[in-house]
Amino acid sequence: CRIKKNGIDLGLPAYDSFIRYTGIPSIEKINPQLIIFLAETLYVYDYFNEIINKNKNIKHLIQSETAFSPLNVFFQLSLKKSIKVYSRLGTDKFSVRIYNNLNQKYFYRANISNKLLNEVHNNFASKCYKEIRKYYYNLNKKGFFGQDLRIRKKIKNKFEMINKKKLLKIFNWSPKKKIVVFFLNHLIDVNFHSGPRTIFKDNYTWTKFLLNKITKIKNVNWILKDHPSQPFYKARLNFENKILELSKKYDHINSFNKTWNPLSIKNFSDIAITSHGTAGIEYPSFGINSLYVENSFYSNVDIIKKIDNKKILLKKLNNLNKEINLSENKIKKENTFLYI
Repeated sequence: CRIKKNGIDLGLPAYDSFIRYTGIPSIEKINPQLIIFLAETLYVYDYFNEIINKNKNIKHLIQSETAFSPLNVFFQLSLKKSIKVYSRLGTDKFSVRIYNNLNQKYFYRANISNKLLNEVHNNFASKCYKEIRKYYYNLNKKGFFGQDLRIRKKIKNKFEMINKKKLLKIFNWSPKKKIVVFFLNHLIDVNFHSGPRTIFKDNYTWTKFLLNKITKIKNVNWILKDHPSQPFYKARLNFENKILELSKKYDHINSFNKTWNPLSIKNFSDIAITSHGTAGIEYPSFGINSLYVENSFYSNVDIIKKIDNKKILLKKLNNLNKEINLSENKIKKENTFLYI
């Protein structure tokens, strides 16, 4: 993952592509497939570099995807050669991000600057709050909250709403304990969209670590929430059996039933934990605290601070029962960020 050539990352997109296209979410040792992905990435570096050097008049590049090999290599090389890159975010409704500097290579398309956030928040906080609440109201009404919209449209069944009282009864939990929801990331996607990882090698390694750790953290109750896309884009290694095993073996650990509406989570959760997923910014906008450990599309803004090392993470995990509620100003700022 640290292999570079002339300032262009090549090992990282090679490993990212290996995970994505083989469906193997993590490996411990170099294998022949990974060597092939690295060889292809080295090849496309030379190929694109030659094209750009021969065509000095190229000033603009329109490119939807900025991750994975070969496109990530073309993206990096273009920025290094001062070629502006235009990349879209969204499907039926979309925005366009303009990249013009190699320093932006790990700014995901949904990243915004802290300066923009503060300017909008200071001038339009009330409007942002009103509009984002309206957006979520419509999302909730359609039954789309917390789901992959492309997949949800194909599912006909209705999901059941669960309130806290019912949840406590189902799991036989005490109302005195906080409820922590662990949102599992998609194992073969968005591993390195925000660049090199801070603590854990990939989504799989992070998930394995936390699932092993929570068996001993009994001062809170745990709900394990699988990623909504995971059943449809299964990794060749996943945690379905592990989650089932933990739910049966430990009284303080249970899984989120696939027939329940994800909207229910707002009714009973006290803390949301994710590697770097949307839950880390979305749930705080509803007043629910969150912890996250890797670079994300919201880690560069001054709202929820990223956990930077394993020592701090372990301390946080062991003291989840003491986590304080979010301030009103922080909640409002989350709403402004989501509105933008």
